[in-house]
Amino acid sequence: MLRHYDEVDLFKPVHSDAQTGYRYYSVTQLSELYRIVALRDMGFTIKEMKHILVDNPEVSDLQRLLEQKRQRLQEDMNQTRYKLAHVEARLKHLAKETSPQVNAQHQVNAQHDVSDVIVKRVPAQRIVSLREVTPRMEMAGMFMVNVLRTLSEHGIGPTRTGLAVFYDAHYETTDVDWEVGRALPSDFDEDVHEPICLDDGRPLCVHTLPEVSEMASWVIEGPYVSLFEAYKVLGEWLEAHNATTTGDSREVFLNISDTPANNITEVQFPIVSQT
Repeated sequence: MLRHYDEVDLFKPVHSDAQTGYRYYSVTQLSELYRIVALRDMGFTIKEMKHILVDNPEVSDLQRLLEQKRQRLQEDMNQTRYKLAHVEARLKHLAKETSPQVNAQHQVNAQHDVSDVIVKRVPAQRIVSLREVTPRMEMAGMFMVNVLRTLSEHGIGPTRTGLAVFYDAHYETTDVDWEVGRALPSDFDEDVHEPICLDDGRPLCVHTLPEVSEMASWVIEGPYVSLFEAYKVLGEWLEAHNATTTGDSREVFLNISDTPANNITEVQFPIVSQT
């Protein structure tokens, strides 16, 4: 470690023996070494550590660097949680498939699941939301949390239904074009309400989702990564009823829990029946 720090000019010895290659350090250098170790443990790169230790930035600049590092670490944690939850959901699904009892009842259950799909009219809904293209699906959780948290901070909290609208023609796991927001109360006046922005400055917008005369929907309980089951059921229902989607799919967050297994989500497809 010390050899590497010497080679990259991050932490130099007070003296190096040209014949033996030994490096000699002073006790007074310990505090600097402790700072390097602390920065390394926080995940800072050599370049970032050199900037902090050599350039001696202002406190405000150091705070900005730490905030950026915290955000990157939070994103890494969310991606790891997403991958872990996805693995657990797949293991649970495989366990069901390999269970003799489940296999014996699979056809009955599948028919029961499809029969739970309902078709209803969804009226026009005024919402406040933010639309973005998320590079990878595992980053979606952070975006959704940021939007809903920001709305809660501005008085539009969990009592207002949260939802997502997907603008891709097909289900995508990369470059996901979607928006996340909450339904607005009828008395919400955007002209007198203060602007709502994420911490990065992006403003949320108020607009109206159009009425859908025929919306096929199915409700599922469980973590967000298990929603593929809802899409599967709706896809089977569409095929069985000779129907096709005719607009943007939606996910309505009926219950968002600290325990993902208790989440309740309604997946909605606008449809048209084939004649």
